[in-house]
Amino acid sequence: IEGFNTGWCIAGEATAESYLSHSDIYIYFSNGIVPRVAIVFNRDLNQITEIRGIAKGQNLDPYIAPIVEEALTEGLEIEGEKRMLPGSERYLRVAQNMRRLAEIYMKHLQHQELTPEDLRFLYEIDRSIVGFGYERDPRIEEILRGRNIKKDLAKIFNCREDQIALKDTEVTDETVVLWGDLTSEIAQTWTKFPNKLIYIRRNADFGNSKVTNLGNLKRIGGDAYFENSKITRLENLEEIGGFAVFTNSQVEDLGSLRRIGASAVFGNAPIQNLGNLNEVVRKCYVRRDKKALISLLRGKGFEGKIVFED
Repeated sequence: IEGFNTGWCIAGEATAESYLSHSDIYIYFSNGIVPRVAIVFNRDLNQITEIRGIAKGQNLDPYIAPIVEEALTEGLEIEGEKRMLPGSERYLRVAQNMRRLAEIYMKHLQHQELTPEDLRFLYEIDRSIVGFGYERDPRIEEILRGRNIKKDLAKIFNCREDQIALKDTEVTDETVVLWGDLTSEIAQTWTKFPNKLIYIRRNADFGNSKVTNLGNLKRIGGDAYFENSKITRLENLEEIGGFAVFTNSQVEDLGSLRRIGASAVFGNAPIQNLGNLNEVVRKCYVRRDKKALISLLRGKGFEGKIVFED
């Protein structure tokens, strides 16, 4: 692979030797000559630990992505037979992301109209687009550059453009999407939560807010802070993409909340019902004297994620 400018550290003999001491490296060559993707299988961990392409930031180029997806789905061809390597499933979603992005990128190059589903994926409404490289795939910004954000979001959420707020000072009773942060300074001025607001793109700080419920809000993309708020139940909220901080809050019931994308900091919150919660990506921080809450967390299968706050 020397001389092909792949950007891979294993192009250096010393690094390659170090890798091979604990890992197997499978390289796909196009035409038997040009290296296109490297798959690293760590023998000690018994799983795939890296997949690197030759596009910018070691992402996959659009033509190799389908081949990698097939290999992860059906197995790598090793010594004449196909073998499924442990860890493949973890990278399969990434490969599917890259295939979808490649399809949208081709539409962009051909000046084709993007569907609401294309835009939903591109604007990362439900999940971030994770690639194989060290950097964010540059095609995302290239496609988004120059697009009308409000027009696209209105198409995604099936609402009017004037129902999209790009900052919290623009939020009205008619707002459906806040494409930014909800700061505590603005939340403290609200006496009731905007009933049509269903999506907050980034962080939401309800500290010292007078609102008592979250109305029809479905998702907070970043962190959520409930300290000293009057909210007792999360109602229709289904996902918090980042940290959820309940310390010094009055929250008792997590309602429809299914997923917390980082850690949950429960502190001294009087939580009595975890509702539909089934995923906390990182840790659950809880005080030792919160016996009932600890029991609820264990009942939900979070035993290994509990960290006691002393």
